[in-house]
Amino acid sequence: MCYHNILFNNIWIIYQNHEEDFMTTLLEEFQERYTTKPTEPAKKILFAILGDLTGRRGLDNAWDDIDDDVKEELLESNLEVVKKNMS
Repeated sequence: MCYHNILFNNIWIIYQNHEEDFMTTLLEEFQERYTTKPTEPAKKILFAILGDLTGRRGLDNAWDDIDDDVKEELLESNLEVVKKNMS
């Protein structure tokens, strides 16, 4: 077996055993905002606004149709906007 394959397999095993220890994405934080409330003020603002928008009739369906990587980009860029306007 190639060294890279062995390394990848070992990393994958570690990841599977400690998946919860790895950093969550902003999208995961948004999706879990009711069970794990954000503590960072900018995230609280962002999640409240986006939660309100996606709770509107029709907009929640549009949000669901967006690819996760694009959702992540939207959350990250809008979080920066919120942070910039807080300072």
